[in-house]
Amino acid sequence: ILRADRYFQQRYGYRPTVLIIDPAGEYRQVAQDLGGKIVDLTQLKVNPLMLEGSTPHDRASTVVEMLRYAYALKGEEKVELKDAIIETYKRHGVDPNDQSTWGLGRDREVTLSEVYKVILEKIKRAEKEKDPTLPALKSLADKLRDLCEGARALDRTDITVSDILKMGGLLCLSFKDVYGAMGLKLQQVVVWTILEQLRSRMLADQVHEELRVLVVIDEGHRFVQLAKMVEGGIEVAVEPPLSLHLRDVRKFGVGYIVVTHNPNDMPEGVIPLFGTTIAMSSSNVDYLDWAMRNLQLTPAQRNELGKAGLGRGYMLWMDDPRPLLVIFEPERKAMIRDVMMERTRILLGERSEKPEAFEQRPASTEAEAVKQVAELRSAVQVKMVNGSSQYVSASPPKADDSNEIDEELVEVIAEEAAKAEDLNNARKLPSDLIAQIPKIEPPRLARRSTCPKCHKRIPAWAKFCSHCGYRLQEVRP
Repeated sequence: ILRADRYFQQRYGYRPTVLIIDPAGEYRQVAQDLGGKIVDLTQLKVNPLMLEGSTPHDRASTVVEMLRYAYALKGEEKVELKDAIIETYKRHGVDPNDQSTWGLGRDREVTLSEVYKVILEKIKRAEKEKDPTLPALKSLADKLRDLCEGARALDRTDITVSDILKMGGLLCLSFKDVYGAMGLKLQQVVVWTILEQLRSRMLADQVHEELRVLVVIDEGHRFVQLAKMVEGGIEVAVEPPLSLHLRDVRKFGVGYIVVTHNPNDMPEGVIPLFGTTIAMSSSNVDYLDWAMRNLQLTPAQRNELGKAGLGRGYMLWMDDPRPLLVIFEPERKAMIRDVMMERTRILLGERSEKPEAFEQRPASTEAEAVKQVAELRSAVQVKMVNGSSQYVSASPPKADDSNEIDEELVEVIAEEAAKAEDLNNARKLPSDLIAQIPKIEPPRLARRSTCPKCHKRIPAWAKFCSHCGYRLQEVRP
């Protein structure tokens, strides 16, 4: 993310909006350290029925298909749900036949909770009239109850895709609070709502930039896995909405990074849609078979991937049919936070500092190493005491300064950490000096000119004595 941000700023003069979809709440702190914003979707609610450049009938159809996947809606239930959505649009002044009513902001009041109320009204009428659609309506209401009732019901519009695009920068969409994470089905509905409305907005705006929005999805198998449902006694596979987004949004300035530890749950047809596929090293047999099949690995490369180790893997790029062995090096600035926290614990006495022992090094190198490590400690301590007094103060830090980062301190720690890291490597001669060192060839082996048994002369190339048959051995001159 850091490198992509710098690249687009230098080459195109703008920075793309980065959306990190974080189901487990693992990247909140990282996003804050990188200067990003946290969008808490447990408090800020999205509205799947916002038009965002789409028509009422198209939006109703996409929401029906989305809920069909998440809640296994059947044929009659889909029909009743779409009728209820269109009826709700009309009640709030959004006429599907009058385009002038679509952009007045009235769709903010059309929520799934309002649709649920319309379904309950239809159930009451069906009970009085003994309508044959009553079982389908009751089943539909039962499936949508968790989505439309309760504290986390989608009953209002707090944030829209247009609001997210206006924020810009790095945004982490979090689905976890002190009361726990959202349920899986609710997470799926919220994520697909944002992505579907993002797709509609980009298509309506006709964006053709190289990259305007980068979507990073953690635990991607949760949102791409095929659903299984039975219709008419036949098991049917339902394709998730996310795979539909991947097919066309690449042309309109949206890029995706999908991270998963269970790629076998992803549909086979989705993998070729990605321009770059990376499989990290693992010893799991099923995972290695998947990587061999989708990255076109040979049996030897498959075995190498299984024992490559941490930070290594194979990458398949769309412009090159050959899989490449790649080694990932961590971004140094991404590790600064851990270094600063460790130094803070040492300064506060929460952890004792134990320097590493030097192993069999020359006296001059060891003395130089001790000197540089001492300079590193003193430099870090002085900077932390003078530049950021909140680390040594007994009083709690102020709320206004809690998110401030001392850039000078970060650069000093990064530079000194690089010096300390270089101490662990043996010193090497410059390449020009190495080229001047004459190469000493090992002595060539020679053979005896006389047989040690019968003492008769024999040719130098002979391996056996032609006189007595004795086996000759190679000797050094």
